[in-house]
Amino acid sequence: MLKINIVKLVDNKFLANLGFSTVAKFAMAALGFGAQVLLSRLLSKSEFGLISTLGAFTSYFALLADYSTSSITQTEILKNKEDVEKHYQVYVSAKTFTTVCALLLFILFAFFLGYASNPLILLLLAATIPLTAFVIMPQVLLISFGHFKVYSSLMLVTALLNALFQGIGIWLHPAKETYFICLVGGNIVALSINYWLIGRMLPMIFIWKWASWQNIFDLLRKSTPILMGSFFYLLFYRINSIVLEKMTGAESVADYNLAWMLGNNMIELCWIQFIVIYYPRMVEHFNLDRSKLLRELKHVSLAFCIFFAFTMIMTHFVGRWIITIIFGNRYADTAVLFELMLPSLFFTVVFALYYRVLIILEKQALYLVMMVAGSLINLGLGLRFIPEFGIYAALATNFTAQLIVSVLI
Repeated sequence: MLKINIVKLVDNKFLANLGFSTVAKFAMAALGFGAQVLLSRLLSKSEFGLISTLGAFTSYFALLADYSTSSITQTEILKNKEDVEKHYQVYVSAKTFTTVCALLLFILFAFFLGYASNPLILLLLAATIPLTAFVIMPQVLLISFGHFKVYSSLMLVTALLNALFQGIGIWLHPAKETYFICLVGGNIVALSINYWLIGRMLPMIFIWKWASWQNIFDLLRKSTPILMGSFFYLLFYRINSIVLEKMTGAESVADYNLAWMLGNNMIELCWIQFIVIYYPRMVEHFNLDRSKLLRELKHVSLAFCIFFAFTMIMTHFVGRWIITIIFGNRYADTAVLFELMLPSLFFTVVFALYYRVLIILEKQALYLVMMVAGSLINLGLGLRFIPEFGIYAALATNFTAQLIVSVLI
């Protein structure tokens, strides 16, 4: 009886955290969606396309700054919470080092690809990389100690600040430069709020010492396969935006980027908050009963399949009408692109769910092999067919890559 009650308590806590996180994610998605609606309506189509493409470009260097050390550190803390201060100091030191490297590489590649024609935008984009990295740093402790409500609340506050900054700024002065100024301003305020609130709960975030280089490189060594896998995954997940922009222009890629933004919001709602909360449960079930974990993963995958199938049917019948009302007639074709993108998004969610098992098994190298294969297929097919078939080739190549890595895992 006691065992049953404990299981029920854990399940109820899990469901409560998931429910609160889901509500917060819906609110965050709504705020971000509102900001994107303003951007699409108040800016020209070429400016909107350029902003989203620059976001895709910057995401590679934000990934390098993070270096996937968060998931490894979270796993280490969950295994042994007595050494949490040591793990956190190594994490902060490693992330500081990788952020500096990412910033330097960002500036170099921005000049190489021709994104440095506007020095102000280049400077603002560069500032977002360290700001984002330092905002995320203390959040790994919230997740590790199960403070999911605080974590979700901080995410919601950050989204609200960014939406307010961007919405008011673009409304008063519609220009792409205004967007990036507001983005930096929102990150600065979010940084202050994060450290103020988390610091009151976990004062260890203010006790900072540079860890030994041996411990830093040990963490980076463990994280490198995940980083490389995530990089190659991002390569075929977002590289098509950059290829399309370079080959067809910023205005023509606006529809594709808007469809991707809608899909990304959908992924956020479907699995990011679920996996953040479910990952500690996955580690626990993997250690206790692996067969039960695999059954749960199959049930979750089936639920996602039904959800995406329903969304695809609804998009087919009413998607164009809804997109036209919200974003205007200029983006009517986005509905078709979003509908065709849904199968790829489904495989993205399933893959993200199952690859966490590889992290638990410490088989990051296998994850890397799958990501390299998928990204090379997507990039090769994209360079071959996008110049001839444009956006639809980008959708087809992305789906092929997503399907391959999902089947492999």
